[in-house]
Amino acid sequence: MIYIANLINGEQIIGNFEESRHNESYKIYDPFYIVEDVNSDGLVGSKLTNVLTFSSEDYIMVQSNKIVFLFEASDAMSAYYEKLSTMYDKKSSEDAIKEALHEIDQAEKRYEKLMSMFKPNKSQLN
Repeated sequence: MIYIANLINGEQIIGNFEESRHNESYKIYDPFYIVEDVNSDGLVGSKLTNVLTFSSEDYIMVQSNKIVFLFEASDAMSAYYEKLSTMYDKKSSEDAIKEALHEIDQAEKRYEKLMSMFKPNKSQLN
C-alpha cells in the first residue's frame, strides 16, 4: 500500500510501506521525498525526489517513533508515484556516475600532462 509519512524532522516520504512484526519500524520500498518546489511562474507545488539515488538498496527502514503521522496516498498521488517509481532506473544513475568519474579521471590526466610541460627540467636549474 502506498502511504505518505510525515517525519519528526519535517520531511515527507511516500512509498510502499511494510510494517515490521513488532510495529517498531516500517520498511519503505522505493521511497521518494516529497519536496516543495517553485516553478518558473512562481507557482508552488510538490515534486518527488528518490531517496535511494546513490544506494544499492531498494528500501529504507524508518522507526515508528520517528513518524508524526501516516496516511494512505490519494489515488492521484499514488498514480504519480507509481509512474515515477517505474520510470526511475537505478542502473542509469549508476552508469551516469561511472561516466562522470571516468571524465574526471581523464581531465586529471590532461591536467597532469599540461602541468608537466611547465615543470622546469632539473638540469636547467642553477
